[in-house]
Amino acid sequence: MKQIFSVFIIILFASIQVDAQGNTFNKLEGSLKETFKNNLYASSEKITSLECTFIQRQTLSLLSDEIISKGTMTYKKTERLLWVYKAPYEFQFLMNNGRITTKSDGKISSFDSGSSPLMKELCKIMVAGLKGDTKSLESSFETSYLSNGSQVKVIMSPKSKNLASIFKQINLLFDASTFLVSSIEMAEPSGDKTTIAINNVKINGTVNDEVFDIH
Repeated sequence: MKQIFSVFIIILFASIQVDAQGNTFNKLEGSLKETFKNNLYASSEKITSLECTFIQRQTLSLLSDEIISKGTMTYKKTERLLWVYKAPYEFQFLMNNGRITTKSDGKISSFDSGSSPLMKELCKIMVAGLKGDTKSLESSFETSYLSNGSQVKVIMSPKSKNLASIFKQINLLFDASTFLVSSIEMAEPSGDKTTIAINNVKINGTVNDEVFDIH
């Protein structure tokens, strides 16, 4: 289950933040925030498919070395998401219309996400975060928006105790002109941190249904 949670999503505390390149992020408020949210939502609604590669970096509180993983992700409307880790290990996570399937070491397991309200909520977060549909997440998270001009960072803090037991905070970084997510960052209560950089994004290409068949 821990590996499934790691599929999706360091910590930012002030209303003004500085990224690794030294670019200052200032808080978006009022009409500026609403305009970005509306544009981001409109863009997310146009996405019927999304393909990309990713690099995931994990910092674990019990380990001194950073864990780096690489793979691919494929999304197709509605509610189909395939996340494939290719290095340094092989692991597949498939969400297909509410059913979760994983494959690890040649072993396949499957279950209905509806049997777990928490898992159902996590699936919603995965799809909404990748598409950029932050509006649909506001019922589950307190959100704030910051911009440095070329990028917008959405900082999300869980409202419920169940989500707060998994995520301390989730941050989504978007390109301000294309409204595409470029990175997902998450911090866990344990102190573990995960950053997923999204690269080589292809929007609304042809994705065959057979892609979502794990066997």
